[in-house]
Amino acid sequence: MLVTLEGSVQALSGERPDSPRFDECARALARQAFSTDPATAAEATAAIFSNLVEPWGDSFTGQGSEKYVRFMTEALFADGCPLASKLSRHGFTTPEDLRDRYAEVRTPSPIGMDEAKRLRRVLVLSRVTLGADVAVTRPILNASRAAFPNAVVEFLGPAKNADLVVRGLGFAHREVRYGRHALLADRLAAWNSLRRAVWESVVGLADGEWLVVDPDTRLTQLGLLPLVDDGHYHLFGSRTVGGRGTAPLGDLATEWCREQWSVAGTGARVPSLPRIRLRKPAGQPLAAVSFGTGGRDSKRMGGHFEDDLLDL
Repeated sequence: MLVTLEGSVQALSGERPDSPRFDECARALARQAFSTDPATAAEATAAIFSNLVEPWGDSFTGQGSEKYVRFMTEALFADGCPLASKLSRHGFTTPEDLRDRYAEVRTPSPIGMDEAKRLRRVLVLSRVTLGADVAVTRPILNASRAAFPNAVVEFLGPAKNADLVVRGLGFAHREVRYGRHALLADRLAAWNSLRRAVWESVVGLADGEWLVVDPDTRLTQLGLLPLVDDGHYHLFGSRTVGGRGTAPLGDLATEWCREQWSVAGTGARVPSLPRIRLRKPAGQPLAAVSFGTGGRDSKRMGGHFEDDLLDL
């Protein structure tokens, strides 16, 4: 049966994630996103992220997370996926294999004091978007430094994000890029670059001397792509950790760090910096303010908010 792009999106929005119809439509839509025709691939990729993946993630509900996990694990084994063969070489040959592994890493084992002292390097992955790195990743970076005093804490992510989140604050940085507007195949391929960056960072370290902290990043497709042995990996599942509460993500991240590592982060507050006089470059602005919404206008706070913020 021929399944159109529009039909797949509608079915995936309305079907239960455990239905055969959901799996069928997930693979059909993914195949279109992996098409060798650039126009077809671009249209399907836009439909996947704008109409399905991002709304599911932004709902911060168990059902939205369940649909995302089911869809993406099916997509990773659809015809044309560039990662399917590599996943098989790592022992993941079916969508069920990835779902079983994801169920296990969602509840990592807490790290005790002796284990914490052994760590020499802690890699904290970027959430890719600037706002999420400020709200979620920065508290985790601060908590990592407090929890693991003998470790170098390194931020893995885009250079632009590092400039805002870690520059001048004593954290290391290793660049990993992710095309937020790229085709699905190219977005998934960021996993290859991330894996290389991780192994380059921990080369020479013994077992038990390093840890990867994943704050629900697109670099691993929200924790679905296996990065390292699970014993070296902690996943902060931000989409469901708050339940139906209203606590800010930064507070939830800080609480998660306390539970896992027996420390509290310092939140998203920026340390006080010495006052300096800035000189406006000739013909250039002194500062830039981004109201980016990732292409989704529904995320905007509105014109009055933006105007008032600029006035401040």
